[in-house]
Amino acid sequence: MYKVLGIIVSLVLCASLCTSQILFEEHFTDGNLTLNWFDGWGVADPPDTMTVVSVTGNPTGDGWVGKLSNAGTVVATALAGNATIKDYSVEAYIYTTVSASGGPYQGIVARWDTTTNYYYLLMCDFDATQRIRLSFNQSATPNTIREWVGDEIPGGVPTEDGWHKLKLTIFGNQLWAYFDDNELPNCPFTYEGTAQGFFGVYVFSMSGVDSILCDDIVVFEATGIEEEIYNSNDILFSIFPVPAIGNVVIDYTLPQKTDVTLKVYNIQGQEITTLYTGYRDAGTYSTVWEKRDLAGGVYFLRLSTDYGEQSRRILLLR
Repeated sequence: MYKVLGIIVSLVLCASLCTSQILFEEHFTDGNLTLNWFDGWGVADPPDTMTVVSVTGNPTGDGWVGKLSNAGTVVATALAGNATIKDYSVEAYIYTTVSASGGPYQGIVARWDTTTNYYYLLMCDFDATQRIRLSFNQSATPNTIREWVGDEIPGGVPTEDGWHKLKLTIFGNQLWAYFDDNELPNCPFTYEGTAQGFFGVYVFSMSGVDSILCDDIVVFEATGIEEEIYNSNDILFSIFPVPAIGNVVIDYTLPQKTDVTLKVYNIQGQEITTLYTGYRDAGTYSTVWEKRDLAGGVYFLRLSTDYGEQSRRILLLR
């Protein structure tokens, strides 16, 4: 009858990606290109060419950035690296355009397979849509993996043109997306796309010629998974007031994103109600238990997560 008392401990391995050595980097220093950039679409005239231009106020302050234009077609992609790189993280500063309507898509690509023109794309679309999108593109056809809008975008949706850092990490079939060094919600994602391929920058616009400015493109090797162990002791779980006369406020803090279930049991171990069930990111949450017509006595609140459970005893006064 007291089976819900105490703490039931279980462990889960929570994955966070590790990166090590730099594989490729392009900083456009002194107006020069370090890497061999080429047209991702194989267009001969005019090709999608990465050039170097002088711009004040770029992230490193050296006055030199890369530029790619979609002259001659609606989409342009400049690629570098090699066809066999597999698990890696590509990051770049992108000068994103904010437009009321018809603005360009601007972003980075990874694992571009030049035999199929299939690739992963992380791009900004800050026109009326106001979104960041992660997709797997089969040539011109995007398969959206996740879109982020509104408050999901770290710092909010930009209201003016400016430099922002995009990062896309792929290890096996797991993907992590970042905006301004903040991991975007719900990462990682599992998707069976291309296994290896080139990285690069991307611009698309249906309204005519447009371009993308980029700086400090760095590609790191993804070397494996770093394991971090959480257990139920890492959950902060409290209730108020004790003993309870009115409604009960339940606060809990999660150290890692997880599935959550919060239930109420009577002293015989019978389930009374479910207060919450669903997925939640790391953070602090509050739930109110409205006891309604329950009889006075002892009850138990049980919080279950992927990495353990905690229970709290509460005396209900009527």
